[in-house]
Amino acid sequence: MQKISNRIFHSATDLTHFAECQHLTWLDRLNLDEPMEKTATDDQTKLLQDKGFTHEKKFLDKLGELHQNITEIAQDASLDERISATRAAIRDGAEVIFQATLVRGNLIGHADFLVRVGNTDAQGRYQYEVADTKLAHSTKAKFILQLCFYSDLLTDQTGQLPHHMHVELGDGKRESFRVADYIYYFRHLLERFHIFVTLYPEGAPPYPIPCDHCSLCHWRDRCAERRVADDHLSAVANVTRQQVVRLEQSGVKTVAQLAALSAETRISKLAPETLLKLREQAALQVLERETGEQKAVVLPPAVGELKGFSRLPLPDEGDLFFDMEGDPMQDGASNTSLGSITSRIHGRYSNPSGDTIGSRSDRPSWTSWISSICAFNVIQECTFTTTPITRTQP
Repeated sequence: MQKISNRIFHSATDLTHFAECQHLTWLDRLNLDEPMEKTATDDQTKLLQDKGFTHEKKFLDKLGELHQNITEIAQDASLDERISATRAAIRDGAEVIFQATLVRGNLIGHADFLVRVGNTDAQGRYQYEVADTKLAHSTKAKFILQLCFYSDLLTDQTGQLPHHMHVELGDGKRESFRVADYIYYFRHLLERFHIFVTLYPEGAPPYPIPCDHCSLCHWRDRCAERRVADDHLSAVANVTRQQVVRLEQSGVKTVAQLAALSAETRISKLAPETLLKLREQAALQVLERETGEQKAVVLPPAVGELKGFSRLPLPDEGDLFFDMEGDPMQDGASNTSLGSITSRIHGRYSNPSGDTIGSRSDRPSWTSWISSICAFNVIQECTFTTTPITRTQP
């Protein structure tokens, strides 16, 4: 969301933000009238941005090997100049247009690539499809919304809705989608977005409920401070958004109120055992913040159920523990390259391989580890525990 020559323009990113968090949209709009301090960009975000530019450049080079007529729209030109240059490139039939600027009313889109497809229509207009580069290894819903945004604006120049739209993923794969399969949902969401921003001066701001976008949001510190000040229920560990809604509908608005509930209290559409767990968790958190005491409660083992550590076999002198770590920011085979091996033999711990396991060039480390496994002669039982890796990618 930006103001250019006293006109407010909305971008594809603004629409995806609205789909993820309406409070974010409200703050972005407020910021145009009353500039506020944003959360500083951290090193991880900067690294992702740099790798995104690198990925984009690689794809541009790839297109350069396939096409002779590539037009790049200068990003340091004025908005009117970029719009005119994009329209001229489409009219002249450039094979690829890089960093195209598309505008309709107060909507503005900056598509990574427009790629010419097929033949001209009956009016002699060239046809194009949108391609965007993304670091992710699979397509996300917000990518589809962005592509629909650009594809819809593109029809003003080509006279036709593109048949397909494409995502060039970080692992080098391309995923393509039929525009017609998603365009009506996009237009419905865009209409809701327009209504929301139109009512902005009059409507009350939505509450900053935590969402998946929070870790990437430039308002995250501001929202977190608000929730702390309100003692919001979202602070309770492992509580879900639906549970928060049901508690609030029953008059329980804060962590302290939840912690103070009696054991006999019942909440509509919330199982008694679920409410008990939430109440006990809230009580532990209130105790810590009031006294500083970190109290641990050991839960009794579930009768007839194997959960957690109770699923592990009994300790054995020949137990071997293997842990492999990965760096999602590394390319190719080395993105799961870091590992450590620990075994317990006669009460002592050792690292059989002695080396960090890396990419394909570290074959001796792998060979050493396999040899240490073979030294145990017989593997009686294997237990695997996996921990999900959280990737933060634009």
